[in-house]
Amino acid sequence: MGFLDSFKRWKSRLRPENRNVTWAVCIEKSGFTLARRSDGGEERTHSKWAEIQTVHAFKRDCFGFDQINLQFEFEDGSATDVSENDEGYKEFLLALPACIPGFPAETEWWEKVAKPPFARNWTCLYRRPDAQRE
Repeated sequence: MGFLDSFKRWKSRLRPENRNVTWAVCIEKSGFTLARRSDGGEERTHSKWAEIQTVHAFKRDCFGFDQINLQFEFEDGSATDVSENDEGYKEFLLALPACIPGFPAETEWWEKVAKPPFARNWTCLYRRPDAQRE
């Protein structure tokens, strides 16, 4: 999922016709699954731990409140975001250090991303040792 797809996902959360859309993240042994649930059914996307190149944390300004997100970038150049508003986010966040060796605990980065309010605070949380630098 590239920038345009991430933007469309964010925008879909704001549109009145998508009020019945929810997102959920689920941890699995080989990776994680992001599910989009709506009145029309469910779409699922699976991402593998072994294919993660980098993980960034950042905030989105949602016109009155901030939303903390994690962006996972993969070997093939695609990316996907997991939002703090996604069902299962807290459990997902707590499990990441066990699933991705070298991934920091939330207490090591959350405040840097959360403050100050309404700033993007793009922060690299993880870079696979053999990953190319941005």
